[in-house]
Amino acid sequence: MDRAALLLLTTLTPFAFAHTPIFARDYIDAVCKPATKNPTDTVPPCVEIETIETLCMPNGTDPIYLAAHQQCMCGGSYFAEWPACQDCLLYHGLRTEREVAQYDGIISAASSSFCGAATPSATFADYFSTIQGTFPVPTTGGTVSSDRAPSSTACRRGDGYDYALGACT
Repeated sequence: MDRAALLLLTTLTPFAFAHTPIFARDYIDAVCKPATKNPTDTVPPCVEIETIETLCMPNGTDPIYLAAHQQCMCGGSYFAEWPACQDCLLYHGLRTEREVAQYDGIISAASSSFCGAATPSATFADYFSTIQGTFPVPTTGGTVSSDRAPSSTACRRGDGYDYALGACT
């Protein structure tokens, strides 16, 4: 499996449903990645980060391709959308507080390392994967998850975002 796919799975496949990945994927799609009906609809953050990852994939591993990948990932809204997607996963019981804290730390370290590099030596997914492999598991934060709005779609929450039930607004 390539590192970009691994990053995507890490982002969206919750530990809570690791034994039922098809259910988890379907549920994530239903609540954190609902379909938008109009081009002017708010695009859910979990959809945004998938889209950005796809659009920013480098065409190769030469420095020029990695620099373009870096510019695309670091110059857009990927890192602003990440916490909003994690909020949705937490809200729907697909992450625990401790898992969100761990991923927040990993994304912070990976983005600093990747975006701060004069010329990146690898893709963002590679940076993320490397840091994830050595990142300490937090010892604070809740370890139990629960769905606060079963089967309700959630677009964005907190920090001025509209957290809609039933549709993205």
